[in-house]
Amino acid sequence: MQLFYQLLKDWWFGKFCLATASRGAGKTFMAALYISLKAILFPGIRIVIAAPSYRQSKFIFQEFQKFYYESPIMQACFEREPVIGQDQATAYTKQIGRSLKSSVKALPIGNDGSKVRGERGDVLLLDEIVHLPEEIFRTVLKPMLSTSSSPMRRVKEVEELKKIYGDNIPKEYLTANNSYIGITSGYYQFNYWWSEIKLAWEAIKEGNHNHRLSFIPYTDLPDGFFDIDLVNTSKATDPRHVFLTEWCARWIADSEGAFPMSLLESCRDSSVEPRSK
Repeated sequence: MQLFYQLLKDWWFGKFCLATASRGAGKTFMAALYISLKAILFPGIRIVIAAPSYRQSKFIFQEFQKFYYESPIMQACFEREPVIGQDQATAYTKQIGRSLKSSVKALPIGNDGSKVRGERGDVLLLDEIVHLPEEIFRTVLKPMLSTSSSPMRRVKEVEELKKIYGDNIPKEYLTANNSYIGITSGYYQFNYWWSEIKLAWEAIKEGNHNHRLSFIPYTDLPDGFFDIDLVNTSKATDPRHVFLTEWCARWIADSEGAFPMSLLESCRDSSVEPRSK
C-alpha cells in the first residue's frame, strides 16, 4: 500500500523522522519491518529501541521476533533467535567474512536514563515519544547517535577525502547516516515534541531532506482496515480531545473540561505551563 511504502521510505532515507499515527494504524508492525530490513541489509548497524518503559520497547522487539520465527530468510541471517531478557532484548546477525555483526537492542531507560547511558547506536527508534522525559531525550538518548559505527575507519576515510578535496570536503561526505525515528499517537502542543515538529517543518520548507514528518489519521487507511463500528462508537462517546489525538493523529492545544490536560501535566512536569481558557 502506498501509505506504508511512503512511511518506510521516509524512515529509510531520513535522519530525523517523526511519525504521528492513529491508534491501530500499524506503527509497531512498520517499526519491526524497518529494523528487520536495516539489520540484514546494513552489516554492522546498531539499532536501539527505547520507550518510556521496558515493557513498551519490548512490544516492537516482540513484533520483530515474530518476523524472525516466520521467516526462514531472517533465521538464516541471524546467529540465533532473538532473546528477551530481564534488562534488555537482543538480536545479532551472523558475521560473514569481514563484515560486522548488526545488533538490535530493546532497552529500558529507567527513571533518569542511567540504564542506557553509554550505549551507542546508529538508528534510534523511540516509541511513545511524548512520554519520554525531555531531559533524558536530549542528554541521554540523542547522544547515542554521536559516533559512527566504526569511528576510526571513518576517520581514515575522511583523511583520504582530504587528499582529494583539501578542506573543502562536501558536507554529505562528513556526516554519518545515523538517525532517529520518533513514533506516537496524536498529543498536545504543550509537549516538547510539538516544538520538534515545528522545527522539522521549517527545515522541510527550506528544502532539508533529512527531516521527515508523517501524520496518519484513521481516515487515510483503506476501507476494511478498521472496524468502522468501533471507530464510530469512539467518535460518538469519547471526549473530543481523545478522539482527535488517538484516532485523527492531531496535535491539539489542550483538552476540555474543568481540569485541562496542560494543568494536570504541569503538576508532573514543571516545564509545562497551564494554558488559559
